[in-house]
Amino acid sequence: MAKRTPEQKAARKIHAAINRDKIREYANRYYAENKENIREKERAKQSDELRERRQLYHQANREERNRKSREWKVNNAGSVRDYARRQREANPDLFKERSNKWQRDNAEYVKEQRRLAKLDPEKIARDRERRKRWWAKNRERILEKTREQRKLRRSIYVARTRNKRAAARGADGEVTYEQIMALWELQNGLCVFFASCGNLLEKKKNGYHVDHIEPICPQDPNRPIGGNRIENIQLLCGSCNIRKSNKDPYGFAQANGLLFCDITNVAPKRSQLHRR
Repeated sequence: MAKRTPEQKAARKIHAAINRDKIREYANRYYAENKENIREKERAKQSDELRERRQLYHQANREERNRKSREWKVNNAGSVRDYARRQREANPDLFKERSNKWQRDNAEYVKEQRRLAKLDPEKIARDRERRKRWWAKNRERILEKTREQRKLRRSIYVARTRNKRAAARGADGEVTYEQIMALWELQNGLCVFFASCGNLLEKKKNGYHVDHIEPICPQDPNRPIGGNRIENIQLLCGSCNIRKSNKDPYGFAQANGLLFCDITNVAPKRSQLHRR
């Protein structure tokens, strides 16, 4: 078969671009009607003899093939970038694992390239512009994530400070931020004395108070000190916690019109939080 001229190749490309949908529809229909024959031909192509001949051809023409591949990538840079982006979005974990593995296997090269990049003013300028574009594109997402991280760090810091204050007053044990959030879910975001106060708790600064059921500084000096453990913790609204202060929990509950009941079935649920 005679080779096509450049004009013929250009005409075929134009025809393919204009009739892309029709060509794709025809190809799909042809494949559906001739699936078995196509698969049989593919299996025949994978025979040992053909595979060996193909390998020999690739080895003999490696430089030429690589040159053509580089030229094609340069001439179709936009398509290559779009394809790579779609692959990264579809397989983020796979690409991240590959990138980390390559950096581990080439640690010295990566380190040297980073050192050289710091000495190249053009590279520094390009990186600065790239970071500015990335920041402008992802500004809202970054700010939202930063706010969430600050809120989490503050909550963890508050929990640690609370544990230090309790330890200074002679209470044993500690309560983590994760246990407090699990207790929040157990209480459904309601104050323990919701029946009398009707207040909801909020996950924000001063939105809820962490109260020791048995006070760690009781009014009655003869009463034992409550422990700083999740079994001795309840979440109250600000007004209830201030009114309760270090009073006897049973007397405070009765004063707010609450009746006592058998809590043996509730205690195991609260004790489970300590093991989380």
